[in-house]
Amino acid sequence: MEVSPAVQQRISTALTQFRTQMLASNRRYITNLLFVANCLPSKRRMRNFAASIRYGGPFPTSFKTPEQVIADPPEAAKWKLEHDGTWPPKSDHEINQFLEALEEKIKETFEQDGEGKEDARVPEEYRALLGMCDGIWDVDFRRSGCVGIQGTNCISDGVVGKNEPFQQIDKSQEQDHGWEIATGWCLDGNETVSHYYFCCRRTSEGRGGPVQESEKEWKWRLFYRDLDSSEDATFRVFHSIPEFLSWFGDWYARDVEGEGNEGEDGDMEPDSPYEAGVDYEDEDDEENEAKEMQEYYLQEAARQGHF
Repeated sequence: MEVSPAVQQRISTALTQFRTQMLASNRRYITNLLFVANCLPSKRRMRNFAASIRYGGPFPTSFKTPEQVIADPPEAAKWKLEHDGTWPPKSDHEINQFLEALEEKIKETFEQDGEGKEDARVPEEYRALLGMCDGIWDVDFRRSGCVGIQGTNCISDGVVGKNEPFQQIDKSQEQDHGWEIATGWCLDGNETVSHYYFCCRRTSEGRGGPVQESEKEWKWRLFYRDLDSSEDATFRVFHSIPEFLSWFGDWYARDVEGEGNEGEDGDMEPDSPYEAGVDYEDEDDEENEAKEMQEYYLQEAARQGHF
């Protein structure tokens, strides 16, 4: 499926910027982890640091300090520490096979005043993106539960598995924000966060404030909804993939420094900047004490300007 040079260039530029942002955000966060880990008692330092970067087990005995891990990481940790937020692209054959199956599903569900079905195509920006990478992903050291953009791994045995059943997309699910949905599919999701690509237009104010002229046009937009643990969902609409990438890659400024958290519903509270990055499955006294110590030293790190 062909992509215009202008769209190709726009996505390429946005992807380059995103990779730079993602690496920078991860590195700044790891710097915080180093500071906090070194404030812990030595017997807990390496164990907690391993959990913080999601290493999945104890480090080899040759590693004595967290700094050693960062300077020369073992292979099991290296891919996460150096991940730029993208997966390598698939072959042209795999991409085209996936896009053809996806487009067929889109045409089956397309609704736009009963017209325009023949024009229902996979968005050009998404096609351009898959030619450069097979999806967008955040290693999520901070355990925010964020989701990205899935690529060809959405498909299995010729069926768009992650997006099934297409026919059951609730085209009124964003009605409270005034959006009318013609068709779409799930880009990614988990228990609390959903990310959809919708062909849509905005027809009424709902909870989203006045309708802008640009929103009245039928267009492909990205809908990111995070239910969190609160009653009110965090709801954002991105009008292009570059807009989403700019927001997604700069997560350190958003989640840690508390900048750029305004969604369509207005001002949002900054996300918790750092949950110590450790899994506390065993709620014994030692683990609770370790968590309290990390939270204390996190506050000290913030007070002293370490992040």
